[in-house]
Amino acid sequence: IAEIRELLLKRPEVIDPREYLGACRKEITRLVINKITEFGSLNKL
Repeated sequence: IAEIRELLLKRPEVIDPREYLGACRKEITRLVINKITEFGSLNKL
């Protein structure tokens, strides 16, 4: 994801995944919801 790449380029000293993944959580959530919707799996549980 570009968000993670940009963060790591700006702050290469960050090695804790909680820090760089936490910063990108909203983007990851948006991508997952988009894929679920694309494949017609929304509300299919």
